[in-house]
Amino acid sequence: MTLTDERVRFYLRHRDQLEEWWTLRLEAASAIDEWLNGLTVDFESLAADIGKDVDLVVAFEDAWPSLFLKRSTWPGTIAANATVLIGLQWARGKTLLGASNSPYVGIHCEKTTAIARALREDTQLQDSRRQRKDKQTGWWPAFSYVLPEEPFPEQADKYRQRLLDSVREAWNTYASTVDRAVALATTT
Repeated sequence: MTLTDERVRFYLRHRDQLEEWWTLRLEAASAIDEWLNGLTVDFESLAADIGKDVDLVVAFEDAWPSLFLKRSTWPGTIAANATVLIGLQWARGKTLLGASNSPYVGIHCEKTTAIARALREDTQLQDSRRQRKDKQTGWWPAFSYVLPEEPFPEQADKYRQRLLDSVREAWNTYASTVDRAVALATTT
């Protein structure tokens, strides 16, 4: 690149405005964080609707805020010590509702545990993940990004429902698999 490159020249001519716009990105991400934090009441209702043995686990303290569900029989009681959870997570200050920076839904599991090993080896989980076209990482045996289908924030209520439906679908798909993995891990 040189000073004669048109893109460089454009930036130099408009740098103040471009820097101001960049700041808007950070403000938008902060507003989305606040909106997602506000889903706690909806998740409490979802947990109660799914079953009496389902608990809500909220973790807003770190860089990956989360709203998780877990059976009372699964190990741990809070996000810091729960081994396996199903729910919603996002990157604080970086969630802008694009293809790779949207909230994601799936199974979160402490990757070095016997439960994680049992989940990775479970053929039903593998089949369900393929059918749902979910991705996987070391910490997420199955997950998918949930993007708004409607303009956001104009259709925020529809997106809220889409997030809740996605968590319910992940629960319905994966909870029995997690039950098996927990049982297998505690008997070996």
